[in-house]
Amino acid sequence: MRKPGFSPQTAHRLAVASMLLLAFIVFTGAAVRLSGSGLACPAWPECNDQIIHASSPEWIEFGNRLISGAAGLLAVAVFVAMLFRTPRDRTLVWLATFPPIGFCMQGALGAAVVYYDLRPGFVISHFLLSFLILVDACFLVWRSRNPKGERPLATDPLTTWAVRALLPLVTLLVILGTFATGAGPHPGSFEDQVTPRITWFGGDTLHKLILDHGHVGTFTFIVTFLVLVLLWWRKAPKALFNRVLTVWVVFGLQGVIGLIQYYNGLPATLVWVHIVLATCVWVLVLFAVFEAGRLTPRRAAAPAATEPAGTSVA
Repeated sequence: MRKPGFSPQTAHRLAVASMLLLAFIVFTGAAVRLSGSGLACPAWPECNDQIIHASSPEWIEFGNRLISGAAGLLAVAVFVAMLFRTPRDRTLVWLATFPPIGFCMQGALGAAVVYYDLRPGFVISHFLLSFLILVDACFLVWRSRNPKGERPLATDPLTTWAVRALLPLVTLLVILGTFATGAGPHPGSFEDQVTPRITWFGGDTLHKLILDHGHVGTFTFIVTFLVLVLLWWRKAPKALFNRVLTVWVVFGLQGVIGLIQYYNGLPATLVWVHIVLATCVWVLVLFAVFEAGRLTPRRAAAPAATEPAGTSVA
């Protein structure tokens, strides 16, 4: 009897679908908060212990839960595909383990978000966990397409570390952005419900957090441009240059949207676009880091020193 199995191509396609749905959940989750639908379904995981009413807030909130459930099931399907992939790759199996676990954690956090009336700490944790799961999902996509050993090791430490340096900067930027939204005018509360906000610096909290977020964003934009110049100067592979160029362009667009929303009183629609672009930047930076590759181990650096610059993946 033939054993069940998945081809590498099928497993990779499932991983891509899971990654895209994970990113889409960030978009729908942001829509829940920005449309004031956060507590439209005060019970969890059902909605009001009854059939959903026809109001948009309830459908937005419960729809996000349904999409999250579908993403969780797809994550489990990806794990099964990697487990029965032919040939089996243990690294892929381990990478596919985290998203289902992450969704269980997301379910617990989602319940806490509703139970504690959208307190900023729980909402921020809920959002950042989505970005953490995306790290694993993106690497799973990359690794399932680029098996270990099929790409040469990177031999230019300067360009590799320069691209890697973008990740902590973007991480800090994302965290500051969540703090700013935690103090902003869109808590996600439904109708006349009162939701706590971040007030670390009194009445100037939102303004200070937005300025800090903007300063880090400007610095990151400049650093990304300098990394591009470095890649051009060092004659880095075209694929790596193009990935970082895409990061810079999308990041610049995000910055423009951020300025427009700031000077127009933070309208919900523009804030949502800003979050969508932030998610895109996060994914693009991850793939740029993967493209930058894994450096040649020090013990092997001497014989590799004469080789042209290349890239690899862990």
